[in-house]
Amino acid sequence: MAFTFSGTSLTLQNLEDILQKHLLLEIPAIDSAAPSAVEVTINADQAVIAQDYLAVHAVGFGAEVPEEIIRLAFIIHLQILINRSQPGIQPATLNRLVSFFNRDIFPVVLQEGTSAAQLAQLILPLAGVGKVKYQGYELNAADILDIFSWEPLTLHPAEVTALLQEQTFPLAQATYHLLQTKKLMPWVAYLAAVFTQISSANPDELEAQVTQLQNAFNKAQTFFERDAQHTDQTQNQQSLASALTDLALQLQSNIVSLANCTAETFENLISTSEPPATTSFAQALALVNLLKHQSDQLQVYAAATSHQLFLLNKTLESFIPLTEQIVALAFWSVSQVGKVFNLAAENLTLAAYYHSELFVPKEMVIIQLDKTITFIKTHLPTNQA
Repeated sequence: MAFTFSGTSLTLQNLEDILQKHLLLEIPAIDSAAPSAVEVTINADQAVIAQDYLAVHAVGFGAEVPEEIIRLAFIIHLQILINRSQPGIQPATLNRLVSFFNRDIFPVVLQEGTSAAQLAQLILPLAGVGKVKYQGYELNAADILDIFSWEPLTLHPAEVTALLQEQTFPLAQATYHLLQTKKLMPWVAYLAAVFTQISSANPDELEAQVTQLQNAFNKAQTFFERDAQHTDQTQNQQSLASALTDLALQLQSNIVSLANCTAETFENLISTSEPPATTSFAQALALVNLLKHQSDQLQVYAAATSHQLFLLNKTLESFIPLTEQIVALAFWSVSQVGKVFNLAAENLTLAAYYHSELFVPKEMVIIQLDKTITFIKTHLPTNQA
C-alpha cells in the first residue's frame, strides 16, 4: 500500500497510518506547467555554491533526532514542497526524498541546531554528503548512493534556499508529541472512570478533566491539520504552539489528579497487604509523589514557553515520558487492587488487570514500571466503564 500526496492537508490519522502500517510514499504526476516542475540548467559553479551553502548551514550537535521524527519530517517536508509548488524545486529532488523514505534510508540529523541546520542535514545526503542510517548501520551518504546506483543530486542555489526555508523539524517534533499524547488519552480516560468508582479523591473532577483534555487535544489537532502547512509559517507556529501549550497544561492537570488517586490507592494497599508487597507499594508511592513534583515544575516551564514551539517541544520531550510513568503507576495500582481484594473482572471492567506480568510485587518497582509502560503502549483499555 502507498500514500499519495494529493494536494490536501495531512491529518494525524494519515501520519499514524503511514508510520504504523509502513506505507510507501508516492508523489502525483507533476504538471509540466507548474513552477516546481521547471527543469533548470545548473553549471558547475552553481552546484558548488549550492553544496557549500548547505554545508555551512548543516551545523548541529547533541543526540540524533529519533527515527520516527525523521520519518515525519520527510512526510511533512514533501507535503509542503508539493502543496506550495515551490519555484525551482526539481522533480528529481522530490523523487529522491521519496526514494530515501521508501527504502528506510534516514539521514543522521542532530537535535541541537536551527530548523535550517536540521533541514540541511536532511538534504545533504541526497547529494552524497553526510551520514545516513540504513538497516541499523550508519553509512556515508556517498556509499548508500553507490548501493542503489543513484547519481548524487546536483542542486541549484535557489532550490537550496527554498528547501531550507521551512520550519519542518519543529512541526515534525510537535506532531510526534501529538501522536504520543493521542495514544495516552484512552488510558487517561479509562483510569479516570475506574478511579471514579474506587477513589475518594475528588472523583467528580476526573471525568470533567477528561472532557477538557479531549477538547484541548481536538483544538491542537485542528490547528495542525488546518494551519500547520499554511503559507504564513510564523503565524501558524504561534497558533500551534499556543494550542499545544493548552494541551500540555490540561494534560498536567489530569495526571496530577491521577497521581493523587494513585497515591491514595497505594496507601490503601500498604495498609492492607502483606510483605513483601508493602515494600514495593511504598516504593511506588514515593515514586508517584516524585513524579507529581516533577510535573508541577514542568507546568511552570510549559506556561513560560507558550507560543515558542521550539522550547515547548523541549518541555514535551520530558513531559510525555513522565505522563507515561504516572499512567503506568496508576494502572498498576488498580491492577493490585483487583488482586488484593479479589475483585471480579467486571467490577474493574478490564480483564487485562489480571495480566500475570502486572502482578509481581516481588520485583523492583522500576522493573515493574518498565513492564507496565510497555503494556500500556501495546494495549488499549477495553470494556471501558
